[in-house]
Amino acid sequence: MKKLHENFRRFVENKKQLTLDDVKTLAGLFKTLRGVDGALQAFDFADTLGMTDELLEVLYFGVGGRKERVIDVLVDAEKSDELDEDKAEEIAKILDVSNSRRRIMRNFMKTPRSVENEVLVNKILDMSDEKFNSSGFLGGWEGLFESTVIIGMITNPSTSKDILKRIVRLASKWNSTGKSQRQIWNIMRKLDNLAAHPNASNAPESPVTVTGEGRKNPGDYFITPQKMITPEWREWAK
Repeated sequence: MKKLHENFRRFVENKKQLTLDDVKTLAGLFKTLRGVDGALQAFDFADTLGMTDELLEVLYFGVGGRKERVIDVLVDAEKSDELDEDKAEEIAKILDVSNSRRRIMRNFMKTPRSVENEVLVNKILDMSDEKFNSSGFLGGWEGLFESTVIIGMITNPSTSKDILKRIVRLASKWNSTGKSQRQIWNIMRKLDNLAAHPNASNAPESPVTVTGEGRKNPGDYFITPQKMITPEWREWAK
């Protein structure tokens, strides 16, 4: 646990300090993200501007982000009269996509181009990995956004073999934590169709998972069956 906190602290410290211009740029990116089929454009723009990490940070961790980085910038700008209160509130609302982010990313992950940029896909998986490892996900609907994005990658016929292998490895890792079993179950069910994926070459013909005994997570109302990735598929995913 101590090591996890130290890694998180270093991650935060290594992030560039956001300026008011950065936050305004992010608001512009999120306006594009909210548009019809706008995610592809938003990620393209973010890549050009060198702000992909910041875009994903707000998307995954909310307006507060890391130690409320965005909010702190807006508050400081108000105090220094760089930004009036109404404009700051407008920017915060633009960046708050909590009610629509799942739909945005589900639609985005259906497009072939969404998985062509493996650097972006790996960044998305990095964020998902951090959320599953450090957020304290237990039962219920926690982790639904992350699982929606990952399932979109699994079912996208353009997803590369390397990315599919990484998802198998990550799913096995997340499953071992006992967190978010309902969402891990959903990911595992989609993985069971992986043998038919056009890019899963040389993969075992057997299902990816076997079903074991269920367990009840704290905060959940029922026992969730547990799926385990088979040794054959773990070997394939190395």
